[in-house]
Order: sequence, then C-alpha cells, then structure tokens
Amino acid sequence: MKKAIALILALCMVLSLAACGGSSNNAPAAKLNRGTINGDTYTNQYFDLSFKLPSGWTFYGDEDTAAMSGLKPEDINADDLTTLVDEKKQVMVCYAYSGTGTSVNILITGDMKAIVKYSDEEMFKTVMENVKAQIAEQGMELVHAEIQKAKIFGEEKAVLKMNINYMGLTINEYQFWVRPSSGYGACITLAGVGLSDPADLYAAFGKAK
Repeated sequence: MKKAIALILALCMVLSLAACGGSSNNAPAAKLNRGTINGDTYTNQYFDLSFKLPSGWTFYGDEDTAAMSGLKPEDINADDLTTLVDEKKQVMVCYAYSGTGTSVNILITGDMKAIVKYSDEEMFKTVMENVKAQIAEQGMELVHAEIQKAKIFGEEKAVLKMNINYMGLTINEYQFWVRPSSGYGACITLAGVGLSDPADLYAAFGKAK
C-alpha cells in the first residue's frame, strides 16, 4: 500500500508541473500561506477553500507533508510562502489518505500569470501531450484522459480525469484547480487505485468563508 501511495504522489507532482495556469478571479486579500488543519478540516483563506475529511481519513503531519517538497515543517508553515513558491514552483501544503489508499493532496503552484486568460478546460487540453510524455518518463502509461464537469464549491468546475497503468495497477486521478488572478494556484488532486466515483470527495470541498 505504501508503494501505491508513493506512486500516486509522484504522479500528482508530475501532473501539477505539467498543468499550471491562471484564471480571471480577483486576487485574494489574505497572504499566500499553507492554510490550517484543525481536526479533520483543512482551510485556506487565500484560495477561499475548505476540505473536511471523510470518516476514516487522516492528514499527514507537518514533517511528512513538508518532506514531499523536500522541505522542513518550518518552511511550509511560514507566514508568507510567496518567495518559497516562486523558488520551488510548487509546494505540497496538504496531504490526506484513507485506509484503502485513496488520497487527496493540495499543491500551491506559481509562475502562472502568462496563461491567466485560459480557462481550466482550455489549460487541460493544451497540456495533455506534455502530461502523457511526463507520465511515460515515470514508467507509467496514460490509458485514458478526459475532461469532466463536476459540482465543487457549489459551482461547476472542469476536472481532468485520467486512468494510468503502472505494472498492472490502474490509478485513477481527478484534478481540478483554484486559480486566483494573483499568479498562484491551488492544484487539488484526488487519486486512488480503483477510485471510480469521487462524488463524495467533491462534496467535501467548500468555501472557506
């Protein structure tokens, strides 16, 4: 199971690198930071998002979460992550998993102002060839990819769904974005072996306010 989780995480990082973009939403007033974890709930005021873990799920601790980006807990818990994200291009700020290997992770990414005019759907279409190539470099095969619509945060959002094969395992990924016009974005990925219906996970996301 640990190996499957590691593979899912590696894939999340690949996809977030390949698919960064911006949107026309207003820039937030809050500072760019890691957000907070309070019990079973993650909240980030900068991106105006909140996620409540389903029953049986667990958040990674600060040390393990920071290590995913090659950092220390004090790095990701800084009051303002702007400089760090500009340097690293992406920083894992939240990772949670279930007892069955399904996971949710949130990456903050930067350097997105150049394509701020593109919608999520346009962005996904533009990067698919790059995503396929990067997945192949990891020894995996992109079996199928499609853009779906799902109700998240009470509104319809574009979601990139992918089925990836690795040594006989089918890993399903669902990725969507929160992208203020500030040039930074939150890349949210749901992943799991055999994860076929993430409707309950979508419903766990809401506005931070």
